[in-house]
Amino acid sequence: NGYRLSLMSGKKENIASAIVFFEESYKIARKNNLYEEMGRSLIFLSAMNTQVPDADKALNLPSQAVSVLSNTGNDSLHCLGLLSVGAANLSKDDKLMCLKNYFDATVLAEKAKNSTLLRSCYSRLSGFYQSVENYEKSLDYAFKMIDISRQDQNPDMKYARINDLKLVGDIYLQKKNYDLAAVFYERSIRAADSIKFNQLKFQGYLGLI
Repeated sequence: NGYRLSLMSGKKENIASAIVFFEESYKIARKNNLYEEMGRSLIFLSAMNTQVPDADKALNLPSQAVSVLSNTGNDSLHCLGLLSVGAANLSKDDKLMCLKNYFDATVLAEKAKNSTLLRSCYSRLSGFYQSVENYEKSLDYAFKMIDISRQDQNPDMKYARINDLKLVGDIYLQKKNYDLAAVFYERSIRAADSIKFNQLKFQGYLGLI
């Protein structure tokens, strides 16, 4: 229920309700020594508190999650915890710690050989460098995302690739390289058209406009 409501976080009441459910799931997990579920609940709680926003809670909760998950041997969940800590640090404008958390998460994603997680890490790193206007590094990680979405056999990756192409267009747009931005927006539109997903063509057209 918490996760369902988190997907509709545009409304404040949904965020408040999601927090209640995640807090309850954490209590149940803690009572039964379910460490992975404790960590997962704390990660989601952090994400919701980032939207409230409550920066202190958003930072403390994933830090707790990382502590809980570090002994479970679940590198994938530990990686998600580090990404959450990084996002919380970024919300407090602690860029150095944010970058460290993102790099540490990337190491775990590589160790777990989890392409979906690795793509998430590259996405966070690309966004970070975009936010500090280091567009070349941002592009490096965005192209790594495209490589993963092209090579991975997971059916969902064909949708991810459309978003990745659009992201590269956005970065070139910020660089004021309008010709290359247009190229990648058009590639995003063609990729969406190839799988008959008209809704995802919209973002490419918006970029061109």
